[in-house]
Amino acid sequence: MATATKRLNKELRHFSRIPSSCCSAGPINDDNCEDRTFIYGDEVPMRTAENDTDEGNAIVLKNDIDIIRCCGLIAYWEFSPVNPGTLKFIVWRSIGVDNYYEVIGTNSVNISASDVNSVFKFTPDDSDRISIIAEDLIGWFDDGANIIGYDNCSSAYNASTPDHRDLRPNYCPTQTYKMTLDKEPEDKDVFMWSGTRYIDRVYVMQITTVDNTPPYFNISRYDKTIPDHSDIDFSIMDLYFNDTDYADWFDDIEPEYDDDPYFYYDTFSKSVHVKDELLHIVGQQNQYHKFIVWAEDSCYNRVTGTVTITTFNGPPTFPNLPKTALISESKTGALYTFTVDDPSNGPDIITCEMLRSIPSSESHKFYLEGKTIYLNESATLSRDLIPEYEIVIACTDGTDTSETYLRIELTKDQSDNEAPPEFIQIESGLLASLTVTVVVVDTVTMYSMIMNSLVFVP
Repeated sequence: MATATKRLNKELRHFSRIPSSCCSAGPINDDNCEDRTFIYGDEVPMRTAENDTDEGNAIVLKNDIDIIRCCGLIAYWEFSPVNPGTLKFIVWRSIGVDNYYEVIGTNSVNISASDVNSVFKFTPDDSDRISIIAEDLIGWFDDGANIIGYDNCSSAYNASTPDHRDLRPNYCPTQTYKMTLDKEPEDKDVFMWSGTRYIDRVYVMQITTVDNTPPYFNISRYDKTIPDHSDIDFSIMDLYFNDTDYADWFDDIEPEYDDDPYFYYDTFSKSVHVKDELLHIVGQQNQYHKFIVWAEDSCYNRVTGTVTITTFNGPPTFPNLPKTALISESKTGALYTFTVDDPSNGPDIITCEMLRSIPSSESHKFYLEGKTIYLNESATLSRDLIPEYEIVIACTDGTDTSETYLRIELTKDQSDNEAPPEFIQIESGLLASLTVTVVVVDTVTMYSMIMNSLVFVP
């Protein structure tokens, strides 16, 4: 619904313009400013400029013939200076509260004494051309230097109505205001305008506009690969739109399809994220998705970015499998039980098999059941003959197979007269004047401690 409303508003945004070659015109339906000049009456070179001696340091033109009625850029300012100084042209925009306006952009130019009483054309660099939209106002700040002259006019023919604008040369604007601002305006400053209103003068100034520059991507297509078990809200990538126009902004940034089941675009962080559990099909290693995001600037220039997102199956993992396990040579039956995880959403059913042992001639001694390595009933282990084995294991989730190995190092059995049982646990007490809560040591270490006359005190 929101998208449809925006489209309707776009269709309804038709504004009037005043051609430089004509002194009267009806409303013309046109969103874009194009290359045209906005003036009152005769062009600047044809007009007389008188010196403004009234107090004040800023001017705003709120007349219906001065209000911006299109979307584009100010290509240049043309005016007749009558005094030298620094002149700052300003684009003002209403903040939605009566008489309060925000500074959208500024262009500054120095006027020397040699520039006075001539036609001065100021063309800002492309990067400094101010973006404008319908209902914007133009004006300037000169810190009281009264740089731009004015031409007298008569308000006798101020006969404009909402349905018809009287644009004859003797039409006199009645909504020109001059006031003293308490500071020099900068971008994003907000001022309340309540200055002196003029009904008998037209300032000798005009602007020429051009179309807005469309936004762009540095790269029009992006490719990203992520696991298909990525968490919801996982940030896949940053996706920035660029706009070289000064004071322009993105009116709308949306995915091409709002109902994309798997991804969304975060307009605040300017990034693509996982929306919901990603598609996972057993037996299919990859899934391919196209996520399209478009952006429109203030003049509805649209740019589209396409992200191809490849999701892949996460193969089985062995989170707690050590590289080596110490096992007594007298051990029989179950030798070692390991754990296998499947990261995929589901999870998938995992099956494992023993591929071989090293040495390969001893593979007959071992077999795998579930996640446990067993020693065959007829087989025996001897550290003296073969001190270690490697058991190679493969586990599959129905899509991918992971291989790993476990090295089994055999430990020698101790005879009865060599030492106590293999492990002993000693309760809390003092050992060499240190507090020990629980101490677990092997028989060889305990025997050495006793031989060195270290005494355990219970």
